Amino acid sequence: FVTAGSYPAPNVIEAAASAGARVLSLSDEQIKLSKRTRLEIPAGTYAGQSSAITTTSLPVVAFATTDMDDATAYALTKTFWESKASMSSGAKWWSGVSLDMLDNILTEIHPGAAKYYQEVGAKLASHH
Repeated sequence: FVTAGSYPAPNVIEAAASAGARVLSLSDEQIKLSKRTRLEIPAGTYAGQSSAITTTSLPVVAFATTDMDDATAYALTKTFWESKASMSSGAKWWSGVSLDMLDNILTEIHPGAAKYYQEVGAKLASHH
């Protein structure tokens, strides 16, 4: 089966544990053809997984209108990232979300959000 989502994905956990399903890695050529960002799922994330899985990440972003002021965008961005550890303790798949995934965002980042990312030293791609 094919699935999309952050790791560890509950449906993959169940398939690996109950049916012995195995997650396949993508080659560098396949990743290049997908035009997505390379992502590694750490070894041991799923039952029977002894090595890292090479795959792609799926961009999921929050959008704002150009009417949103910088202070609000900054506050929303800061609150999200400062709450992520707490969210991860309640739902493990949040652990797979990191600042390294900002390269997935192909649109302009709101100036207020960009301010937060600059403050924490997050790497923003040239298209941001």
